[in-house]
Amino acid sequence: DFGYFLTSSSEFAIVIERLIACIKQRIYDQHGFAHKIMAPVIIFISIFAAVMTICLYWLGLFIPTIIFSQCLGYATAVLAFFCHRYSDGSYRNLMASTLSTKYQIREVSVLTHALVLITFGSVIIKLLIAAEIWCEFILRLDLP
Repeated sequence: DFGYFLTSSSEFAIVIERLIACIKQRIYDQHGFAHKIMAPVIIFISIFAAVMTICLYWLGLFIPTIIFSQCLGYATAVLAFFCHRYSDGSYRNLMASTLSTKYQIREVSVLTHALVLITFGSVIIKLLIAAEIWCEFILRLDLP
């Protein structure tokens, strides 16, 4: 389950990083965004995954933890799709921009195309896992 939460939050961070690279190219290129911001984000993701695992096992917050994790997966898929659409549109409209900006937008477009497929596949797999977990949870309930 730690791995489940770690992959969900890592996917989200990667999509956010690509979204910022697409929308704010100059800030991303000139200020070393990836090095200054993403390192603390990766540390936060690891802590987040550990906290979610603790909430699930030691605190017994089963339902809120699973729902939050599923919502994070849906948000990741939607943001990846938005980022891909935005970067494709931006790349088509870049005529007088620098080569660096064009390259950055094209890179985001190609990468987010792969991310869209990965995140939607991940959401489907996680839905199947969640359905199995919900069935197991319901079967454990003592219903009259």
